[in-house]
Amino acid sequence: MAHSSINAGVDFLYALLHGWWGNSAQGERLTTLTRSATEENFFHQLQSLGILVVGENRQVHAAFILRQYTRLRKLAELAGTAVTQFVKSLLQRLESENFKALLNYRFFPEREGHLVDSLIPFPGEFTHDADLVELLDMTTLDEFMKHLHPDFQTPEYYEIARQLEEDKDIMRAECAIDNLNYQAELNATRHLPLSMRKVARHLLAVEIDTLNVCTLLRNANFYHMNAKRLAMAWIDGGTGHVSRSLWDRLADAPDASTVISQLPAEFAAPLREKAFDTTSRMENLLRCRQVRQARQAFYDSGSPTHAIVAYPFLLQMETINLSRVYEGVRFSVSAREIEEMMIQ
Repeated sequence: MAHSSINAGVDFLYALLHGWWGNSAQGERLTTLTRSATEENFFHQLQSLGILVVGENRQVHAAFILRQYTRLRKLAELAGTAVTQFVKSLLQRLESENFKALLNYRFFPEREGHLVDSLIPFPGEFTHDADLVELLDMTTLDEFMKHLHPDFQTPEYYEIARQLEEDKDIMRAECAIDNLNYQAELNATRHLPLSMRKVARHLLAVEIDTLNVCTLLRNANFYHMNAKRLAMAWIDGGTGHVSRSLWDRLADAPDASTVISQLPAEFAAPLREKAFDTTSRMENLLRCRQVRQARQAFYDSGSPTHAIVAYPFLLQMETINLSRVYEGVRFSVSAREIEEMMIQ
């Protein structure tokens, strides 16, 4: 990754990030997008709002993620070394989605689909059919791993791929990749300046809590995995409000209402009135709780450095919202229903 030779000052970064966020898909600008009604209007609105130029023949979701990736890279170039390392760990989480896709296609070739369309075109990665065919035709796992992005040529990623080759358990592999990413991010927060370390660690822990609770809700409503199987999806590093012992007790919960009844009040309170609503709506409430905390840190004018580590979390939610709006418009969902899916 290229770096600027001069680290930008806090005041500059604070103003820059607030400018980026002020022109993002939030508030009235987001409402405008939810009311697009047609894909053509949606693409036109994206362009007129200055959010993104994306054509109907492009990978729309990939374009949103690539926009997020580009913004984070720019932040990494401008910030100091410690912040750069933290942002780089967030970038690797995005890049690992391509690693997951490549593992799927290598070990499950019977699945239909076009691999190029499944990959985000990150700079320097495989984006051409010929390169991908050569990669997937590698005879041994060692050859396959040596041709991947250098970030994935580590003993940890190799072990994930090796075990997948042995047990063909893609869920276990993807959970292991997610956990590896979050542990790297948590480790990166330890090297941040003191002025932003605590808030970065807290926002990341809140995200981990949110994911762990969402997994419990999904398991109760859909997956119905036993406690041993579900254990692989647990992510270490939360705030401690959702403990591993609580997770284990709720792993066999027969329904979402049982999960909610035993969650700490800060999670249970916003969910109780939605206990018999859809899982997606309950997850959205938790995501909204998460983004409110990121927004509070971002607008803390008394601690401007907080905005630097809070912005990536807001940017991630914006990417999710854009993808949801597009899917809603694509499948002719009403504007009211799309607005209910927004994380705000």
